[in-house]
Amino acid sequence: MGALRLLLAGPLLSALFGLPRTLPRAALLPSAVASAAIAIYQPAFFLGTRENGVAIGTLVALGSAPLFAATLEACLEGRRPSRRWLAATGLSIAGLAALLEPSMAVLVSPAGMLASLGAGSAYAVFVLAMRRCLGTGLSAERAVAFSFTVAAVLLAPALLWDVPHWVATRRGLLVVLYLGIVATALAYALFARGVAGTTAATVASLSLAEPLAATGLALFVLGETLTLTQAVGAVAVLAGLVLLAGSQRSPATSDARGSIVAETAIGTERLEP
Repeated sequence: MGALRLLLAGPLLSALFGLPRTLPRAALLPSAVASAAIAIYQPAFFLGTRENGVAIGTLVALGSAPLFAATLEACLEGRRPSRRWLAATGLSIAGLAALLEPSMAVLVSPAGMLASLGAGSAYAVFVLAMRRCLGTGLSAERAVAFSFTVAAVLLAPALLWDVPHWVATRRGLLVVLYLGIVATALAYALFARGVAGTTAATVASLSLAEPLAATGLALFVLGETLTLTQAVGAVAVLAGLVLLAGSQRSPATSDARGSIVAETAIGTERLEP
């Protein structure tokens, strides 16, 4: 599924924004890292949702991405985390622990949880690598188009040994087209256009709607259920995200870097079904 949607989204983004004719030497490594990260994200995210459902899989993947990004930023760039960030991290970790509570072992797959955390970390790496790309002079639109096109090429070999039979059905084809065109190409085109002119605080706050929407759709449209412990854990993760968004106060006019970091909570998914 990840390969199919990227094979649609990559060329569409390239046609819309164009690919850079040449990459600045300083952009070679971050572009490669961004492409690899978004490629890794695909199977990790879908494995997490397959094992634990859309609600938990999406919540863990999207909820962990900003936390991983802040940790990487602190380690790689020496930015000291604030007390608010530490509180948000602790609250979110407690929420994830509740989702993994031992008595829920029959309901929650540890492998699925690890996959969702892997998706969150991959997306965090993608965002930080994208920020480095923008620092070399690449536009957000072309950087996104390039990384998704390369990621599509990286995942294309997966189609040689495993193409779901349902893809050939009318319903399956519509699902693939929707995920590739609307949930990926259109979503990231809008993101690339909007992120540069939006404050970090606004981007981070708006991003909180995504895990809320994904969880709500899973519960009320797909008929998934959460136990009381899982519901408490989900609320704790979202509360941690609210605290994290409240700590993002850097204006977009400071530079594009702050805005891009704040979008770690967005994602995916736009990368999500």
